[in-house]
Amino acid sequence: MKIGIVGRGRVAQALKAALDQNHDVRFGVRDPGDATEAALADAAVWADVLILATPHQAEAVVVAAIAAHVSGKTVIDATNPVGMRDGRLDLVTDGATSAAEGLQARLAAAHVIKGFNQIGAEFVADATGLDHRPVMFAAGDDDDEPEVMVSNGGR
Repeated sequence: MKIGIVGRGRVAQALKAALDQNHDVRFGVRDPGDATEAALADAAVWADVLILATPHQAEAVVVAAIAAHVSGKTVIDATNPVGMRDGRLDLVTDGATSAAEGLQARLAAAHVIKGFNQIGAEFVADATGLDHRPVMFAAGDDDDEPEVMVSNGGR
């Protein structure tokens, strides 16, 4: 499967390390720097599945670049909607919807799934330091959504 990972930070790197062995993985970034990276829109066109692994605050830029290229595709949202509010780390959603519901509204032609956001990046590629293998939940609200199983080969 061709998986585009939007971002190149710690979460994106961990996801690539976990998925690279069993899938064709490419980063989607604003300014590609090497052969493992493509422009956001190009990564969206190329990928079968797109994973958003950027800070939540980058969503507007990402959506503007990929929206025209994700019709019928699965977009996995690995972001967490946190930021500073009143001098404290807090949720930065509008309170009326979840971050994934907001993303689904902005990418109406895509199948948005929330996932890969429950454990730290340091355990995504290698969870051997944990007492128990972590479970990664995923959620979406489209009854007709295709099933997508992205596996790291049991690591």
